[in-house]
Amino acid sequence: MHPALLAVADLTLIPVPGAGRASPADHARAAPWYPLAGLVAGAALVAGALLLQGLPTLLAALLVTALWVGLTGASHLRGLAETLGALAAGGGNRRRTLRIMRADRPRAWAVGAVVLMAAAKAAAVGCLIHHQLWAGLLAAPVAGRVLLTALLATTPHAAEPGDLLWIPRMDRAAVLVGTLAGAILVALTVPGPLAALGALGLLAVLLRWTAKRVLGGFNTPVLDTACELGEVAVLGAALLGPGGCLSF
Repeated sequence: MHPALLAVADLTLIPVPGAGRASPADHARAAPWYPLAGLVAGAALVAGALLLQGLPTLLAALLVTALWVGLTGASHLRGLAETLGALAAGGGNRRRTLRIMRADRPRAWAVGAVVLMAAAKAAAVGCLIHHQLWAGLLAAPVAGRVLLTALLATTPHAAEPGDLLWIPRMDRAAVLVGTLAGAILVALTVPGPLAALGALGLLAVLLRWTAKRVLGGFNTPVLDTACELGEVAVLGAALLGPGGCLSF
């Protein structure tokens, strides 16, 4: 199986024949292709938005956002809730923070923050649909995976039993190349490319620093958090860019 297909299977619920038989080495080879998986998700969102153009904007935005969440089974949102809850309740203590993450019971306020995140996404999607800014909708999932792979390429893995067993086999240089290719794609696609890349760079620095300081590196919930924040950052850049709802 081509690593690009396995990347799609790893990061979405899109069925890919044979993905269940992939080895850890196969998953490691798929990591540089994660931004391409984001492009596939973005194309699905744009296709859905185009098909729903006859509906009221609010309803179309809610349906496209539901499709967005459904493409990943809400796994990234769940990881965001786990990360926010654990970082806040852990008080900077690595063992306590990881124990809260492993408990798999996100704090109520963290779930509330995730709901607000989903609502903000829906509002942004509605604006993009209303102004027919399809490029922003296409680029946002790519940006989320760019931020995710940026952490994969530059940050140690906070190894936990059963978490991302393929990481030791991963070629970080190849992942960095995939990250840069994805960043170029975002810059060529999204309105307001400088704002988008600047936001992604700042988030990469902050997430890397936080993950290393508190956890000793990244884990699955941290990568999920990176994906969600990267998507929202580029949605914001699209809204502020030429023709966006918030452009001046």
